[in-house]
Amino acid sequence: MQSTMPTNTLGKAGKYKESEKHFLRAIELNNQNPTYHTNLGVLYHRWKKYHLAENSYKKAIELKPDMKSAGDNLKLLYKTLGRV
Repeated sequence: MQSTMPTNTLGKAGKYKESEKHFLRAIELNNQNPTYHTNLGVLYHRWKKYHLAENSYKKAIELKPDMKSAGDNLKLLYKTLGRV
């Protein structure tokens, strides 16, 4: 299992494009990992690419319906967008 910690650190440092590249590569290698999709959603949320964030969270939930972090992040996104 590939760690996403370095990629999360890049995103927190504002290196969105570099972080995105790593997440997309991880998803290419294992597109059934809901954590990768959730973390990519968090990156897009920070980057204000809200539509992409929503798609990533929804994909994570599709893969693992009981994934609390994906659901919580999707709710936070909807709150950010005033869609609560």
